[in-house]
Amino acid sequence: MQAKQIRVIAELVTVIVIIVFAWIALKPARVTDEHYILDHGKIVYDGQVFKDKFNGQGSLKLKNGDQYRGHFKDGRFDGQGIFKSNEGWQFRGHFSKGEVTGQGKLTTKNNKIYQGVFANGNFKQTKKTQD
Repeated sequence: MQAKQIRVIAELVTVIVIIVFAWIALKPARVTDEHYILDHGKIVYDGQVFKDKFNGQGSLKLKNGDQYRGHFKDGRFDGQGIFKSNEGWQFRGHFSKGEVTGQGKLTTKNNKIYQGVFANGNFKQTKKTQD
């Protein structure tokens, strides 16, 4: 009789352990706000993280002075954002999978403006140009 009780208890414990581990493995991931300092301080990220990748709104600062503020998806620039180069130029507009793609405005170091459509990092169409 006692062996049967031990077996029932062992089976219940096994079922409970399986349920707990299944819940842990299948629970939905959450978006969290994080502050990361990476590569010995060469990269600083403040923003939303989902499944251990930059996802959502955030800002990225590099040791060389380059900065990006905007939307990230799967760790890459994706959506609306502003990239400011340490060399004095900046791009404000749409990014897709880390590339300048879509409507945007590039302002050079000498304040020349290229505004219009960009595709895969290349300027395609002019809406307005200033010197």
